[in-house]
Amino acid sequence: MTYHQITAEERYILLAMRVHGESPAEIARELGRHRSTIVREIARNNTNHDGYYRPALADSYARKRRSRSRRNTHFTADDWAIVDALLCED
Repeated sequence: MTYHQITAEERYILLAMRVHGESPAEIARELGRHRSTIVREIARNNTNHDGYYRPALADSYARKRRSRSRRNTHFTADDWAIVDALLCED
């Protein structure tokens, strides 16, 4: 099983189900996710001033975290030139 991040659509479903009083386990079953994924999503993306979950803001936070991840590192042409030169020396 591969990991897939929660989509914007799933975030709105999550909000609607929370408003209706559904538990994280019930939300997880509906979305086909693990319960801990839902709990982490809610904890990670609640707003600081009122503790409310906002899907649009959560999606924005997720995009920012993704762009800062080490997996998102891109090498410049100069970086590749250095690597190429070092490989040629070997």
